[in-house]
Amino acid sequence: GFNAVLHRRNEAKMQQVVRELRAQGKGKAGERDIRYFFADAAKAGHDFAKLVEPFGALHVTIVVHNVGGSDLSAARIDGRSEDYILGVVNKNSFFSLFLTRALLPQLRRAAQSGPVQVFFVGSLAGDIAPVRLPIYAASKGFLESLARGLDNDEQFLGVDDRPTGVRFGYLSVGAVHSDNHDAPMPPSLTTPTSARFARALVDAMGCGRRRVAPYWMHAVLSWLVELGPESVADAASAQEMRGLIARAEKDR
Repeated sequence: GFNAVLHRRNEAKMQQVVRELRAQGKGKAGERDIRYFFADAAKAGHDFAKLVEPFGALHVTIVVHNVGGSDLSAARIDGRSEDYILGVVNKNSFFSLFLTRALLPQLRRAAQSGPVQVFFVGSLAGDIAPVRLPIYAASKGFLESLARGLDNDEQFLGVDDRPTGVRFGYLSVGAVHSDNHDAPMPPSLTTPTSARFARALVDAMGCGRRRVAPYWMHAVLSWLVELGPESVADAASAQEMRGLIARAEKDR
């Protein structure tokens, strides 16, 4: 039921999503307003002020930084190009950072009349740092620290030493079924569909916690990782990664 501003890099796929969302809203009071912009998050040099300028008059109350990802490959870090590594870091860390920087004045204005929540979508990989995904995992760790730091800034110093009402959080997320992934995992108890995960995320908004695992099974997995010895989590994730990499390379 929300009005939405969406971001993608592919116009054809964006138009398909917009049509689906507008079709869902037909016949309901106050049909949804769906707007969008395009940018390749893996690339540097965006004019972020220009990207958000068309939406400057909107009353934005929720931001979900869902951009991110990494390919599944047997390649080691020393077998990757500098451009590839920078692309992973830009997509998973810097794009969300600089987009947030451009949006903050607008979010602070919106917070004068009610709460504003910004979420960075993280990953259990940030806790485990699986084999062949060190850059991706480190980028998610960056987002968790960024969420905490920005939340502290807005609460304790804010503007003129007063809280702004803009809150930041980090989402601890496990596998989610999506056609955008290499070797997508089928839906299961531990791997919700995108729609099911989205409903869990909406339900979790406003819970007051800075680190949130919206989907309950991901919360259980996160708890088990923290509870057990690192060696067990490392070995289990390495075994799972072997299978995922094999599937991804077979599909290519």
